[in-house]
Amino acid sequence: AGGDAAVGKVHVPWGDDGAGRYTLSTLGCFDVIRAAEPLALAALDAVPAPPAGAPVTLADFGAADAGTSLPLMHALCGRARERWPGREIAVCYEDQPTNEWRSVFGYAQGRLRLPGVPCFTEDFRDPGVFVLASGTGFHEQSFPSKSVDFGVSFTAMHWLSRLPCHLTGGLLHSTQATDPREAAAFAEQAARDWNRILEARARELRDGGRMVVANFCVDADGHHLGNTGGGTVSMYSIMARLWRELAERGRITETEVRNCTFCNYYRTEEEMRKPFLPGGRAAEAGLVLLSCETRVIECRYREDWLARQRGSAGGGAG
Repeated sequence: AGGDAAVGKVHVPWGDDGAGRYTLSTLGCFDVIRAAEPLALAALDAVPAPPAGAPVTLADFGAADAGTSLPLMHALCGRARERWPGREIAVCYEDQPTNEWRSVFGYAQGRLRLPGVPCFTEDFRDPGVFVLASGTGFHEQSFPSKSVDFGVSFTAMHWLSRLPCHLTGGLLHSTQATDPREAAAFAEQAARDWNRILEARARELRDGGRMVVANFCVDADGHHLGNTGGGTVSMYSIMARLWRELAERGRITETEVRNCTFCNYYRTEEEMRKPFLPGGRAAEAGLVLLSCETRVIECRYREDWLARQRGSAGGGAG
């Protein structure tokens, strides 16, 4: 909860600058975005035309290295070009100031290519698509007021602006919290941050603008990322056990065990909806919640592993 977190530096990007490792290692995010594409395209269809002479402005909040959302951003550019053939398009990426920005422009400009994934800066010209970036974290206003026509955010807004406390007992994630005071501290911080996030988006969106957000959540059955039932084990419990074993082997210190608390929180549907209720901060800012639902996105890695097990059942080593 130090100074770095206060300016949106809650984690350090993984991999060499410009290597695009986040996208290459995050198949699940492709699946989340693919599932949300019909909703996003329908939402863009409902956005009114930008003011005369203004570009169509699309924003991706918490974009990481921008690779996972490339197929959707290409589809959105195509739909925007169909609706407003003579308009320029601005694709604006937002993330923390320490983000892996070289890969953002590598993927967006086609210097880094993914098999089967198109490049919108090549496919949409005359008028063109312009790629811009903001290093202001999404807990604050990231783009000028009334400048964004349509926004998206995928598996990003669970990150908190600050760590409310460390979890005791060698626990790593807020979903594991057993101390009511620690659980409440995380819930309160997440509520404050969600209000701030929505108020900032309300200032950025043009009148009639829309946004689609796919967040990690806790569903009605108490399931969440890393703990989805169906005979699977809890990801965070295993991580905590392995972290503890490293301490027992002297590879890390007890301080490092204590300090390894994830600075994020998975909200329930009720917590997501609350700011939009009468008197809520989002409602007061002029935002309207049009739909809210929970979905399960199957783990690609688990499905691939199960397929290999079925393939080896005839005699190979499982």
